[in-house]
Amino acid sequence: MAYFMSHKCATEEPMDCVSSRELRLKPAQVWRRMKVRQDLVVTSHGQPIAGLSSVPEGQLEEVLFATKQARALRAVARIQRAAVARGLDRIPMGEIDAEIQRLRRSRRR
Repeated sequence: MAYFMSHKCATEEPMDCVSSRELRLKPAQVWRRMKVRQDLVVTSHGQPIAGLSSVPEGQLEEVLFATKQARALRAVARIQRAAVARGLDRIPMGEIDAEIQRLRRSRRR
């Protein structure tokens, strides 16, 4: 049996990690492991840099769509947190509507 380094990542959910070096030197072992684990975190110098997820046959488009959707939701959450930190969540609706109208008028010119 070949030796394959494995360690748990420091994530909210227990995840298995594989170093970028391991992935480069022992790709066949990583792919075999993907069949069992389905998800691995790729690390470089101990820091997570990518996630690997297995894709069931015939579901590539669905998996890619779900990945893009999750990325978009994370971006919206980041924007919302930044808005709250800046106090923008307390702007009255009347001010928001007035700003939208002002911008629409300036675009017509």
